[in-house]
Amino acid sequence: MEDSSKIKLKQLSGNLELRKILRQNIKLTKENNLLLRKLQRQNLISLWLRVVWFAILIGLPFIMYYALGPILSDFQNLLEMYEIPTKLTI
Repeated sequence: MEDSSKIKLKQLSGNLELRKILRQNIKLTKENNLLLRKLQRQNLISLWLRVVWFAILIGLPFIMYYALGPILSDFQNLLEMYEIPTKLTI
């Protein structure tokens, strides 16, 4: 009888240690999951910011050309109208 109670006591303490380890494992898994979600969100935001940045870098010259083109051609026509000499003639 005494041996069976000792065995049950050892099994019970083993189960308690196992439960403690499992609780720690679950806690670490939840923390890990939160960190991974934060990393994934940051990577997604970073990806879209890079896409927007490169779109601006590539598209800005074309936008400037079409937006400032008429203004620059008007300025060029104005200069041609007054024919500002660039070279001195002797």
